[in-house]
Amino acid sequence: MSGTPDGQVARIPSGKFRQLGPINWVLAKAGARSVGAPEMHLFTALGHRQALFWTWSLYGGRLLRGRLPRIDTELVILRVAHLRSCEYELQHHRRMARQAGLDPQAQATIFAWPGVPETDGPRRVLSARQQALLNATDELIKDRSITADTWQQLTVHLNRRQLIEFCMLATQYDALAATITALEIPLDNPR
Repeated sequence: MSGTPDGQVARIPSGKFRQLGPINWVLAKAGARSVGAPEMHLFTALGHRQALFWTWSLYGGRLLRGRLPRIDTELVILRVAHLRSCEYELQHHRRMARQAGLDPQAQATIFAWPGVPETDGPRRVLSARQQALLNATDELIKDRSITADTWQQLTVHLNRRQLIEFCMLATQYDALAATITALEIPLDNPR
């Protein structure tokens, strides 16, 4: 799982005010406060690339508050983080998903997908829309594409703008998981 084990040094040391610049330093402090952590390691690492971090923050923030309902956004992010074994993303988005309406039972079903039997009660926790999103997320992340059948399932639930946003959201969090893993970003709240 990504996230640096206790005692291991991250590949990119945490940036301080001088490395981050005033804007990124403030964003890192605000991010840490919002998650109740002494430091938001993702921001203090990526913030070294000041202008790139600012642009990425705007893009990521826009995807988080886009045209997809927040519950759909968090479902997709949880599934991508699970598929990529990215504990850093999971640590942040489990809480955010609960706030959006994905209770622990729904989250367990997302993580077990598609291994939940058709007749089992937990599968019924997810709507047809959510099941279509999970199927599409799995295909997009694992195969880098979406089959015609799965795309058709999605079009029942999402309009064109949402279809585009879904693809960008899933692949953005896939790229972020890869970056977190490659940079060995430590967890903000290690257990």
